[in-house]
Amino acid sequence: MNTSSPIKIADRVRATIERGFKKKAIAEHIGLSRPTFDARLKDNSWQHAEIEKLIRLGII
Repeated sequence: MNTSSPIKIADRVRATIERGFKKKAIAEHIGLSRPTFDARLKDNSWQHAEIEKLIRLGII
């Protein structure tokens, strides 16, 4: 039985930031302002296009 819960996208992005990537750089690569990027991290409400870009960047 698998009792683990799926990892949220925001958690994976935070893990990337903890490895040394800058929030500003990630936000620019996916086409977001820093305030919008911070809001996405807080509420984990990513748009499909943003998720696709995060996948292409290898973040998720």
